[in-house]
Amino acid sequence: MPRRKQIIRWVARLYPRPWRDRYGEEFDALLDDAPAGASAAIDILLGAIRMQIRTWTTAVSLALLAVASLAVAAWRAGQQTTVSPGAHLVLRQDSSNLGAAAGFLLCLAAGIGILVSAVLRSAGNSRQARRVWRISAATFGGYVAAVIVVSLLTPRTIVSVGDGYCYDLWCIGVQQVHASPQGANLRYTAEVRLFSDANRVPTRRDKEFLYVLDEQGRRYPVMQEATAVPLDTTLGPGESVNTSVTFLAPANAGKLYLAGGSLVMPWVPFYLGSDIAPFHRRTLLRVS
Repeated sequence: MPRRKQIIRWVARLYPRPWRDRYGEEFDALLDDAPAGASAAIDILLGAIRMQIRTWTTAVSLALLAVASLAVAAWRAGQQTTVSPGAHLVLRQDSSNLGAAAGFLLCLAAGIGILVSAVLRSAGNSRQARRVWRISAATFGGYVAAVIVVSLLTPRTIVSVGDGYCYDLWCIGVQQVHASPQGANLRYTAEVRLFSDANRVPTRRDKEFLYVLDEQGRRYPVMQEATAVPLDTTLGPGESVNTSVTFLAPANAGKLYLAGGSLVMPWVPFYLGSDIAPFHRRTLLRVS
């Protein structure tokens, strides 16, 4: 085949794949009869660019519409809150065991698929290896996308005084809150109950785990009196203790919340519906 014909056929490969699958044979026959000049190659190149733009325009338009719809829905979800009733309920950081199991199984399947792909590639079956890898990547990517969408569309949860909240196996519930003036600030004392949600293992948290957050996002440190039971007390399965924490906040700080933060196992944020999933609004415990 003349070199010019080879160049023209290479340029023709720039047409979108669906178009080539549908019209490829007729187009090849047309190329056989067409003159193998530079003008023919340019015409084919321009035609391929137009077809690609037409194809991508549709896809990009649909993607932008989906992103805009998700952004509006996420904004609306951000304006809402779910408030617990204060009736001695216990809420949990990972409230869905089904979501956790789904995340584990799908990620495990994706990991096995990538391993199988590597084995197939080493055996010389590159085509099948690429297919398995694409399926595995699509499975993992689809699940991560689902985790993010669920997180964006989930309103924030506020735990009322009288209810409890479990950070994994370590749980805390605010029982009462007292405030007294201290200069330009208010000194708050929160009576809290620490309890374990574990079946077999002991659990504990660092002293610096808890902090106070106001409506403007400002943080205030949590302190304890020397006579109070320490926050980092180790709790056995089913065990609970009562203690208290104190903090100072400006009198005009508005609503105040207890929040917690610490490092977790790297797979925990990928639980579907988890409070610590990417973009999920963290659950807060109301203290004022």
